[in-house]
Amino acid sequence: MSDNHAKTWWLLSLGVTLLTALLTPALVAADTGENVRISIFGQEDCSHCQDLQAWLTELQRKRHDLEITVLDVSDPANARLFATVTAQYDLPRATPLTLIGTTLISGFDRGETTGRLLQELIDAAETNTTFADIQAGGAQIAGTSAAGCAAIEPCSASQLLVTIPLINRVVDVGRLSLAGLSLVLGLVDGFNPCALWVLVMFLLILSQAGSRRRLVQFAGLFILAETIMYYAILNVWFTVALDRIITPLVSLLAIGSGLYFLYKFSTWKAVCDIASPDQTNKLQTRAH
Repeated sequence: MSDNHAKTWWLLSLGVTLLTALLTPALVAADTGENVRISIFGQEDCSHCQDLQAWLTELQRKRHDLEITVLDVSDPANARLFATVTAQYDLPRATPLTLIGTTLISGFDRGETTGRLLQELIDAAETNTTFADIQAGGAQIAGTSAAGCAAIEPCSASQLLVTIPLINRVVDVGRLSLAGLSLVLGLVDGFNPCALWVLVMFLLILSQAGSRRRLVQFAGLFILAETIMYYAILNVWFTVALDRIITPLVSLLAIGSGLYFLYKFSTWKAVCDIASPDQTNKLQTRAH
């Protein structure tokens, strides 16, 4: 090998050695660096929270330096912290609420919009903080999306107090039995324009039937049906799998009702089925 070739080889070797020495610390630092912490306030039945977690799961397949913590706001301790943070930064009480570094993002739309912003924050993250660290201030808001789910938080004591109309009595429904709670809710719900109009028309029509016994009978059935409905809602609706039992039953009821009213429409006649023609005329005269 000639002297020129030897010098060229020596210079190339020196250059590669120096370049390796310069790049190795950066590569080592990148591999051993601290993970990027992502803290999220969420809830189990929030569709936008599920979309966010699906997006983050896909991102974790590409990079392994993400440390994701999800705080469920149905937990009382998390709910208190969630309320403090949202109040401190004047944010809507909606999930998901994401913290990366010292930056907050409320809601999650889709990967092309909110996801792009999250990606930028993850790439630029220099510090790792938690919601507890920023509850008194020190964070900034990068974005607030309308794509969020209203947070369901445990009721406070004041939320369990109901004022009964007319008698103006405050009742602590948290101390009532299930049957008592059904009665109070049915009574309170009955005092609204729609329910009162239906009840007045119902009683007015029954009063023209010419039988007090039937009047009491049907009015009693109406009240009994209301009580059973509220009892069923409180005792069954929230304790059974809605998607598996209640939703199909409601769907069948809606379809059956629609078919029944279509039948009634197709066989309709200008005759009142409840009262006789004379009673109908009297009712119309009194209504005018």
